[in-house]
Amino acid sequence: MLNIMNYILVIVIRLRYSVKVKGLEGIRLDGRPLLFLPNHPALIDPLIVMSILYVKFRPRPLASEGQVNRLGLRRLMKIIRAVVIPDSTTGVRKSKEQIVLGLRKIVEGLRQGDNVLLYPAGRLMRSGKEDIGANSAVEYVLREVPDVRVVLLRTTGLWGSSFSRAFGTPSLVRQGWVNVGRLLLNFLLFMPRRKVTVEVYEPAYAPLKGTRLEVNGYLEEFYNACGQVSSVVPYYWWRKAGVGVVPRTHHGGVMCDISDIPQATAALVLDKLIELSGEVDIHGKQHLAKDLGLDSLAMVEFVSWLGNEFGVTVVELERLKTVADCILAACCRWHYAIPSLDHD
Repeated sequence: MLNIMNYILVIVIRLRYSVKVKGLEGIRLDGRPLLFLPNHPALIDPLIVMSILYVKFRPRPLASEGQVNRLGLRRLMKIIRAVVIPDSTTGVRKSKEQIVLGLRKIVEGLRQGDNVLLYPAGRLMRSGKEDIGANSAVEYVLREVPDVRVVLLRTTGLWGSSFSRAFGTPSLVRQGWVNVGRLLLNFLLFMPRRKVTVEVYEPAYAPLKGTRLEVNGYLEEFYNACGQVSSVVPYYWWRKAGVGVVPRTHHGGVMCDISDIPQATAALVLDKLIELSGEVDIHGKQHLAKDLGLDSLAMVEFVSWLGNEFGVTVVELERLKTVADCILAACCRWHYAIPSLDHD
């Protein structure tokens, strides 16, 4: 039954995408579990990747609770044995223990011989390059299951798609229904196809046995080795295809000047960041991930503390980039921080 569903998914995908797969024939089953680590340029790429891998490898995907609930896919996720975890970027008040529990389920599955599909960045690509930062998921899994086989997947050709963040925040449901209408206008078979390439590569283990930042740096180097061109493919057969360049957008807070922030407020924030990072010398320009090594779990703890201490709710956690952003957020003077409505 699942093979039939996958076959239907492949047919639907081919109505819009011309997918070329490289290197998959070199990945052979040998009894050891496989950890598939793809980049994430668009909301549609998990469907493309699963359609490529499912029949042979049956990977268990790591799924975001928000996406699963929003799309009504919880029943399907149970059938394919997905590991569902809370959103670390939107559900900042979720206990980080729940996220750790999800990672432990992945480790348990790998130890039992399951293959797993895990996105190292944990979110959509924000520019033409993948940015994993200090996310700890891959390092944790590799440490707990050192004999796992790691397989990298690099998807190119989707940056600039309506499912990517090249032009804003996409919606899989909204764009999905819009594209159904477009397919009908193209009589299903004549819609121009976006060229997508999925490269599959199993690296040597040596580069994946370093520190968290070393592992993430190696993954970023692989994902970003091929530049993501912002291709704009028409939706109707009577229009010609074209290629454009999408300018990068800035995703940090609007303000960066913390000179007039009360010293007591700044000191409290710095003390908390010192506690979470273990670093002693911290200043406003430092990057939370690359300089302090704070991963998404640490940031969940920080924004929960921020809400309890200052009555602030952070909107879109991943936009907190620097120490200055954190200090400004404590005073609600950062673009993505607002006073908590339930705080007295």
